[in-house]
Amino acid sequence: ALASADIHVKHALTVNTLSLAVDGTLAMVLREAVTNVLRHSHATECQVFVNQNDGFVTLSVSDNGNGIATTANGNGIRGMRERVQLLGGTFEIGPNGERGTHVHARLAQPAIA
Repeated sequence: ALASADIHVKHALTVNTLSLAVDGTLAMVLREAVTNVLRHSHATECQVFVNQNDGFVTLSVSDNGNGIATTANGNGIRGMRERVQLLGGTFEIGPNGERGTHVHARLAQPAIA
């Protein structure tokens, strides 16, 4: 979807098997964050990183678009935050430096046998 909107995508995924709950939550956050880039940002670049280490998995989505108001808390943002916090994780959204928006979600990843 991003490439078809002429948004250059950089990504790196370094994950092993995730629990169903963590996988589903990260998929929802990624989908909502990318939707927000497409609908609101007017970005030309988007970076998506997923990293797993030391018992945690982290999702980071950043763009170089218009940025986000510090008071933004629409249904999509609220939904991302609630889903992450439901699993005991942390969720942050805010400016990406001088331009753009950064979404960061961090969840504990239980050991999978």
